[in-house]
Amino acid sequence: MNAKSEILRVEFHGNGSEKLAVPMSDVGHTLVALQQMIYKCYLYNEGRLKPGVRLKHRERDACALEVSSIEEDSLIYELVPVKKVDNGVLKSVLPILIENLLDYKKMKVENLISKRKPTSNLISQMFVQAEELARKIDGKIQSIVIIPTNDYEVDRIVIDAETSNYIKSLQRKTLYGKEQSLRGFIKRIDFIESWVEVITMIDMRVRVLFEKRAMVSQILSKLCKQGKWDTLFTFTGRPVYRIGSDLDIVVKFEANKIA
Repeated sequence: MNAKSEILRVEFHGNGSEKLAVPMSDVGHTLVALQQMIYKCYLYNEGRLKPGVRLKHRERDACALEVSSIEEDSLIYELVPVKKVDNGVLKSVLPILIENLLDYKKMKVENLISKRKPTSNLISQMFVQAEELARKIDGKIQSIVIIPTNDYEVDRIVIDAETSNYIKSLQRKTLYGKEQSLRGFIKRIDFIESWVEVITMIDMRVRVLFEKRAMVSQILSKLCKQGKWDTLFTFTGRPVYRIGSDLDIVVKFEANKIA
């Protein structure tokens, strides 16, 4: 084993009845997904987790892992910090990674997003990488085991068929945030589908859906009464999220009240 302290160990497991052979592309995609998760955890920790934001070269080096060793006759990969880089940054970021992987393992993603817990945006933006891990569980690979080598409350995270099915199911689910208010001006009305496009006070375009079709008529009535389109409306309801997106950017909202 490398003299440097390992950070993570990644193991691929089959059914045990025959020697497991995993394509190098599957191994590579798994390790790259974990590395990308670490980058996102770093940006979250720095308060910079926004679409399009990238790490600087020195930050990428500080967060980067490399394969230290592969155990003979097995599919066990030991990951360590890159050469000549102190792992102080990784030690601060890895607990965040482990916590969020556990949220996927414990099937808590919907609950955390609906309550907008502090890490819910990170959990959402890690979905593409979590889905990459889930796709690797295909019958031949029955589980991917991620083992943190430092002291954590959990000694391993097992991505198995149950976890894989849960992660894949999130793509098809409608996720809602906490009830809140949205203020803005009407840009467009669709009477058939019962929604309006709203320009918010911070110049964002949001599609507002309604629980009751009559609410669209209520908007039209107010616009006619005011005689102008720049009438300010306040909608009460819940933001509608898609897993994998930035939850700080609301593009769809389901309203139950208009003022």
